[in-house]
Amino acid sequence: MNISDIKPDSCVLTWKPPKNDGNSPITNYIIEKLDTKKGDWQKVSSFCRVPYYEVTGLKEGSEYKFRVSAENLYGQSVPLECEKPIIAKNPYGK
Repeated sequence: MNISDIKPDSCVLTWKPPKNDGNSPITNYIIEKLDTKKGDWQKVSSFCRVPYYEVTGLKEGSEYKFRVSAENLYGQSVPLECEKPIIAKNPYGK
């Protein structure tokens, strides 16, 4: 998973579709975020159909992790989780 375009209130996630889909096409992706201070995963979207998503509604200065699960006729995959958390902030210093 790649996290880019990090801003005070948003970021962009991109990932590769799973190699094994169980012979059933992926119908959608489920995206979740974790505010590391709160410690609970929150669903961001259940209806993403492409391996790209702009997460909005982040709180400036907060640290977040993200995970994505693929879903098809057979159910939901094991989540792909980002390796390192990000901090929602302006990409440019003062």
